[in-house]
Amino acid sequence: MWRNLALKRALQHFLLIASVAVALYIPGSTQAAESASPGSAVYLLGFQVDAALPPIGYSRFCLRYPQDCKVHGIDFRHRNIAVASKRWDELNIVNRAVNSTILATKTPGNGATEEWVLSPPTGDCKAYAITKRHELLAHG
Repeated sequence: MWRNLALKRALQHFLLIASVAVALYIPGSTQAAESASPGSAVYLLGFQVDAALPPIGYSRFCLRYPQDCKVHGIDFRHRNIAVASKRWDELNIVNRAVNSTILATKTPGNGATEEWVLSPPTGDCKAYAITKRHELLAHG
């Protein structure tokens, strides 16, 4: 269906920005998105979107930290990755550092109002995940 990958990515980027705008500026839009049944198509600005929209906290995070949300063009989901011992050590160092820096707490709120930030003093699984990804990207 998508012959031009650049067009597809431009449309995805547009839909992300549009969904953030809709969620931020139209009262009740987050409740409408949350009430959609799984697998149902979402119609946004005349486009049918079959995939689920990202959480609003993630969309806000990407607006604040665009480099941390940039797609790097490598898909590791369906491949076995050979990791050299030096890289494995870097992974473990980042993992231990972040785990010892952030105090695990339950995030209050309903998901629509929470802020995703890097390296918070306390946080839930999202805080750990985005901080670890940020640190790993910084290590190359």
